[in-house]
Amino acid sequence: MNEPPVGIPVFVTAVLLALAPACASAQETKRSPLKNAKVAFLGVETRAPSGAEAKKHALPMAVRWQGQVVTEAKAKGPAAAAGLSPGGVIMKLGANTIFSRDDIADFLRTNRPGEKVVAEIVRGRSSKCEKVTLILGGRKADRSSGASFWQYAGLPQLKTVLVKSKKDKQRILVGLSGAET
Repeated sequence: MNEPPVGIPVFVTAVLLALAPACASAQETKRSPLKNAKVAFLGVETRAPSGAEAKKHALPMAVRWQGQVVTEAKAKGPAAAAGLSPGGVIMKLGANTIFSRDDIADFLRTNRPGEKVVAEIVRGRSSKCEKVTLILGGRKADRSSGASFWQYAGLPQLKTVLVKSKKDKQRILVGLSGAET
């Protein structure tokens, strides 16, 4: 008999089996209105750093270079208000290490407008990482934002979602993707 692999797949299976059986139905999903809902907003466009930018900013390498280079910062957006401008690099948002635009999108899906967030950034001409506090903005939610479907994302929130799902007696679906897998 083959042994199941030890590690995350077994852990995730154990977590899913251990939690109470209540699960949101399709009806419940349909009831969550998006008409007036707002989702968190940073006000930036980003891209992966080039090798030269990674060297210039002394970015750490994991599976890929850590960070997302800001290509545009909306004039009155939360990131610009915190001093982030084109050429700067977003390294972390809260407990989430940033490797891709998906990491930023996942972070925004799990937070609310008006929340204060500590971000780690590298300014355009620097290699020094610094912490700044920003207040997330809000924008109208639409179907493409995933606002009614995501509650948590990323490994840093795993403990939080496990505690909440157990308390609420709900099953959870855990999916792993991106640079952390």
